[in-house]
Amino acid sequence: MMLGKDYVKLILLSNLLAFPLAYFIARQWLQNFPYTINLNTLIIAVLFGSILISVAVSLIAISSQTMKAAIQNPVESLNRE
Repeated sequence: MMLGKDYVKLILLSNLLAFPLAYFIARQWLQNFPYTINLNTLIIAVLFGSILISVAVSLIAISSQTMKAAIQNPVESLNRE
C-alpha cells in the first residue's frame, strides 16, 4: 500500500498537469479550422475517466509485482546472487 500510494500521487500529478495543457492546445488548434466545435463538459468527463483508468492500470501492475516479490522465496534469490 505504501509503494502504491507514491505511484498514484505521481500519476495524478502528471495527469493534472497534462490535461489542462492538452485542453488549451486542442482548443487553440481547433480554432484554426473553418468549422469549429466546442470542447464541452463531456470531453472533460472523458479526460477524468482516463485518469481513473490510468490509476487502475498502474495499481494492478504495482500490486502484481508486489505479490510476485512477496511470494518468492528469499533463499532462492540469495542463491542466485
